[in-house]
Amino acid sequence: MTAGGGPGKRPPDRVRTRPVVRSDNTGGMRSGHLARARERDIELWITVFPGTEGVYELMLKGSRLPNGNSCWAQASGAKELSAAMHRLRKEWETQIHKRRRRTPKDDRATWQPFFHEVDLTRTRFDPWQDMLPALARAGRDTFDMLFADRGAGSPMAALRKELHGLLCRPVRPDPGHPSGTDPGYRITVRPRNFFAPWPLLCVPPPESEKPDKHWFLGYRHQIEVRTWDNDNVPVQIPVRPDGRPRVAAIVDHTLDEDLAEGSTFAPVRSALHGRAVLEEYESHERVEELLRDAPADLHFLYLSCHCDYSDEDGPLLYLNRYRENAQQLGFREAASWGTGPSTPKMALLNTCRGGRPTQRKGRGFVDGLKGIGWFSALAAPETEVPVRFLGDYGKRFFDGFLDDGPEGGVDVGTLVQEMAREFLDERGNPLALLYCVHRNLETHLCREEQCPMTHGRHQ
Repeated sequence: MTAGGGPGKRPPDRVRTRPVVRSDNTGGMRSGHLARARERDIELWITVFPGTEGVYELMLKGSRLPNGNSCWAQASGAKELSAAMHRLRKEWETQIHKRRRRTPKDDRATWQPFFHEVDLTRTRFDPWQDMLPALARAGRDTFDMLFADRGAGSPMAALRKELHGLLCRPVRPDPGHPSGTDPGYRITVRPRNFFAPWPLLCVPPPESEKPDKHWFLGYRHQIEVRTWDNDNVPVQIPVRPDGRPRVAAIVDHTLDEDLAEGSTFAPVRSALHGRAVLEEYESHERVEELLRDAPADLHFLYLSCHCDYSDEDGPLLYLNRYRENAQQLGFREAASWGTGPSTPKMALLNTCRGGRPTQRKGRGFVDGLKGIGWFSALAAPETEVPVRFLGDYGKRFFDGFLDDGPEGGVDVGTLVQEMAREFLDERGNPLALLYCVHRNLETHLCREEQCPMTHGRHQ
């Protein structure tokens, strides 16, 4: 059900346009069985009304707003905004590709740092500093366009001022955080008929003129995108006390052909060794088997394969993409997986553009996964990611997610932000900023005795 009227009709009033539908696809797991997401510091609702000359509505709420107030505004230009989001993604991909140098051994050969290295502090030049001005400018201009000031005293001006003040709060030292600074706010974005690479948007402080890593929302704050209405999925993924997490990995080993040496999946397999039960799926038949007969206690889905993107179909995943036996993983295959009750799960779609939605109703494998109610969270990149980076990101993700502390594993929101900061601060590599969390920031593994209530549903 979509909001808004037909062509030429005025958008519904403020109260009626707020999304209020709540669906329950949790396989019978109601509130009280497992912990749910906490109240957010900031919630941003954005709705584009079809057939209204590009009218869109913004609503800002959250615990950090004074007295629990909310701000609301309407504007036009949704088509131009979508084009700006496309340009922002394209700017990142262009900057990643254009960083190149001649190799010292053969000046006729081209060396591209993002396609050959992960630790860029070892290179003879700094690719991040070279590309930072263009990326910061593109992210800032896109944010400014979304919240364009309509004049002093207008609802949009008030909303922009409130949001800008929250997003630009001073960065405080935090010795307990791996990056040495506080993690910022936890932000939920709830878009309807609108999609944006939220971690890549930039909000410079008023006095800041020189581009800085703290401008990027994905570095400064923790962001989740809820592109469907479901607040009932548990954030805890229970694991039996005597067992290890079960991981299903859909892997295309032809990715390794893009590497000078090594394997894309080997680092991930190493991180899982002795800590999880791993099952690899490398053919269309095996994937069909997984979707048809997945074990009830499967905890994690990992994807590492080719991904093409089209405006019509969204992200389309392939096995053996450039071979005669190339096989596409379709929407129906994924959607059929969610027909029965199951435990909450986590997914890392470690593929190019895996997190980018289609402007129309999705027909790809990723869109099918997003429609499955019992996925507690998914993490995926917004743009193309060089193959060389996938293995290191996957290994670091599992190293953190499977870390079994006294309160359970680290939550995915903290982990994705830690990795964005760590890869950039310690390795000079900004590619981890491309990854975004969908659905629940708090999703984490926990032993069944640590979960508040399981009632034997996950036996």
